[in-house]
Amino acid sequence: MGDKPWKAPPSVSDLAGACTFNSMFFTLALIDYSADLWALRSPEARLSFIVDFVLWRGDAPIISKMLLVLLLPLPLIIVGILYAALQTLCGWRRASLSRHMADVAEAAGICSIVFMVVTRVIPVQGRFLEACRSKEQRDACSTTLAEMAEVHLVMVLLNLLMFVCPIVKFARSSVPESEKTKAA
Repeated sequence: MGDKPWKAPPSVSDLAGACTFNSMFFTLALIDYSADLWALRSPEARLSFIVDFVLWRGDAPIISKMLLVLLLPLPLIIVGILYAALQTLCGWRRASLSRHMADVAEAAGICSIVFMVVTRVIPVQGRFLEACRSKEQRDACSTTLAEMAEVHLVMVLLNLLMFVCPIVKFARSSVPESEKTKAA
């Protein structure tokens, strides 16, 4: 076990990039959840707002283009995150327990986010728009709004996890002094 190499600590630029990327997604998830909660307080009065908001979020002129650019490297990012988790799970590299936990949590987080977006977020927003476009379906609309708020809360929590993991990895990735002297 002692001959296995240590995981390389992330650089400051890696941390800055991850925090910038994750803070934007966390903020967008928080805005979605906040809008849901605001609309749930008075669904009758605020229904038209939340319908317009969900429509706008699906076609936000600037944000959608920015997200497209930011999501282009996502497959490579996912591969890197999954590889770091595999290094932990297969014992290929050594690191502190908190670094190993952050690597595995980050992999679980990114996989959960992709799964949630594909199987829950997009479908529930579609059902919400279907249910809320006509005034005859107010009960279905309120129920779907509550379901959408729950899904958005999960997205807030997952994005918070994704924000914290790179910070933990940066803070807890140093090679112990005893190991540095062995390598020299």
